[in-house]
Amino acid sequence: MVSVEMESSDSDEGVNPYDWTSDAESDEHDEKNDEEDKFNEDDVKKIIDVKYRSDGETEYRLKMKSGDKTWESAKNVDCPNLVEKFYIKKDAEKKKAVKAVEKKGKYY
Repeated sequence: MVSVEMESSDSDEGVNPYDWTSDAESDEHDEKNDEEDKFNEDDVKKIIDVKYRSDGETEYRLKMKSGDKTWESAKNVDCPNLVEKFYIKKDAEKKKAVKAVEKKGKYY
């Protein structure tokens, strides 16, 4: 039996010989995938709810223009105008609720 030894240089360590993409191509591919995963104002009709997870992540409940509803991480939501409108509306609803309670005399 013939034994074949492959020469290995320090620069080849940890390199997958079956991976034909360069590092630059791989980084570019990752950036494209990140952009494809984000929801923008062309996709989203409005933000209808928010939740704050115990791990510090914020998630938004989105109503899509297609009619679907989904929870998405804030990292994947690229809709600054819709986020701002959501918080303005949420703040107005909170103020309205406080006034209603104060009016009834049940505010402590």
